[in-house]
Amino acid sequence: LLPAIKDATEEELAPQAVVGDTHYGSQENCRMTEALGVKLVAPAQPPKDDQKLSLEDFELDDQNRVTRCPAGQTPVRVSVTQNNSQALFDRNICQACPQRGLCPVQKPRSDRNLTLRVQYDQDRLEMRKRRLKELEPLFREDYRWRAGIEGTISRLKHVTGMVRLRVRTLAKVSYAVVLKALGLNLFRCAAAGV
Repeated sequence: LLPAIKDATEEELAPQAVVGDTHYGSQENCRMTEALGVKLVAPAQPPKDDQKLSLEDFELDDQNRVTRCPAGQTPVRVSVTQNNSQALFDRNICQACPQRGLCPVQKPRSDRNLTLRVQYDQDRLEMRKRRLKELEPLFREDYRWRAGIEGTISRLKHVTGMVRLRVRTLAKVSYAVVLKALGLNLFRCAAAGV
C-alpha cells in the first residue's frame, strides 16, 4: 500500500483517499497513510472471536475509562496509565452474570483483590474507535465502492474459473482476463433478461 501511494505521489497522482479491504486496515497502515496526508478507508481487523464480547461493547467516558460493562455493572476501580488501562470488576457480580461466558474480563495475576479485570492499550482504543465508526452511515457510504467491487471480483474468480488460468506471459493472461470479464458480463445480461 505505502509503496503504491509513494509511487503515485512521485507521478503527481497522489490520492486523497484509498479504499482497501481488512488486510490493509491495520493500525500501522492507518498511521502511515495519515502521515502521508491520505485517508485510508478500510475496515479494522475483526475481533479474534466475534462470538464473544469485546471492548466495543463496554461504555467508556471521554477519557477512555470504562464506566460500565455490557451487563451494566460499574467497575470497582479504573486505572489509566500512558500505555495501558484497566477496569476492575467485582468477581461475585461477574460470576453471577448471564454473559460471563462471553465476557473478556479475566482474573488478575494477584488473586487478593477478589476482582476481575479488562485491560486495553492505546492501539486497542484506536481499534475500538474505528470499529464503532464503521457502523456509521458515513463509513458505509465511503466503503460501498470497495464492497461493490469485491462481489464482482469474487464472481469473476468463481463463476469463470479465473482462479486458475492455464496460460502464461502477460499478453496471454491479459487476453484471458478480458475474455473472462466479457463472459461474466454475458452471464449477468442473461440473468437480467437483457
